[in-house]
Amino acid sequence: MKVNFGVMLLAGLAPAVFLGGCSSDNTQGFNSFATLPKPGTSSIPADTMELSYKGAAPGSKVTSVSPASGGSGTVTLTVDGAGSVTGLTINGAQSSVSFSSANGDQIRSNAGLAAAQSADGKNFAIGADYNSLGYNYQTFGAWVTGLGTGSGNAGALSAGFPTPVSSVPTTGTATYNGAAAGIYVDASGTTFLAVGSSALSANFANHSVSYSTSGTTAVDTTGAALANPSILNMQGTLSLSAGSNAFSGPVSTSSLNGTATGRLYGPTANEAGGTFALTGPGVSSYLGAFGAK
Repeated sequence: MKVNFGVMLLAGLAPAVFLGGCSSDNTQGFNSFATLPKPGTSSIPADTMELSYKGAAPGSKVTSVSPASGGSGTVTLTVDGAGSVTGLTINGAQSSVSFSSANGDQIRSNAGLAAAQSADGKNFAIGADYNSLGYNYQTFGAWVTGLGTGSGNAGALSAGFPTPVSSVPTTGTATYNGAAAGIYVDASGTTFLAVGSSALSANFANHSVSYSTSGTTAVDTTGAALANPSILNMQGTLSLSAGSNAFSGPVSTSSLNGTATGRLYGPTANEAGGTFALTGPGVSSYLGAFGAK
């Protein structure tokens, strides 16, 4: 089964999201997108959240989903002289996936929305175009492998330059706005790709971060829209660890419950990003990532 998620997403999902960039080989450590040369290839360290899934048979609906677990990884971007992405590699703790225009894979973007899909239709990724969203210190994405084969992996990542602990504010507040993207499996086992808006409000004195997503839209492998995508809008109050750039805590939707984890990014907590994993009735599961400035 070949699933043209790339065309579906570019035609119908909003707001715009994807892993984008401009980078010659960069192996000295990521500081900001503004400092990456182009053309070339650059790797960015990432926090990941991953799971595996199975179907009863190739092409069938999902019948089981493993518990999601966190880890670390990298996202590697290859761009041309104009800064357009021609190659994308994600290395997670449990799985990896690569896309290359030279090998016939689709890497498309339009008005800020972009998607990567393998030539055989089995692997797919979505994420944030940092140029369109105005990100300089972080990006995010989600991916799924093995579509139509009966089993595979799904993952989400938040990648960038974490704020040095000594530069994390200890007083005051900050508001961050951006986007989110993820892979949703409903209770019947149907897989959807979802995107929406994200918002965070940090109170540094109280070590708390209010987190929410809104305006979520989603499509399944046939291009059909999720009937009530608002069920994927989430909210929660996360804890910002003292002496750390990391935050985490419980999040929920109208029918799903789970956890979001993230970091502050940039030299002075300029941006924020992270991953989330929620579960609900049956095999329902929502795995994704977010970023904001």
